[in-house]
Amino acid sequence: MEASFKHSRTLASFRFQPALMERLKIEAKRNNVSVNSFVETMLSDMLYFTPNETTVGAMKETLSGKYAGVIDISTKESFISSILDDEED
Repeated sequence: MEASFKHSRTLASFRFQPALMERLKIEAKRNNVSVNSFVETMLSDMLYFTPNETTVGAMKETLSGKYAGVIDISTKESFISSILDDEED
């Protein structure tokens, strides 16, 4: 027996600048979804998936332009060491 799920939707109408609408169409197509589905997903992600304090701190640090040091990826051990050494600074 095939499961059938119906999602309740509320009709809404929005006015977008032409350039924004074109960008939404391009991104929806790139993601193989309808514009409606793309906009709904983007809004849902923005409203319901708020980053925690650690993530916000990491985002701010990244945007600050502070140099994070050199990560050595030549071996697993050197990679781990370069990450741990950086945390001690």
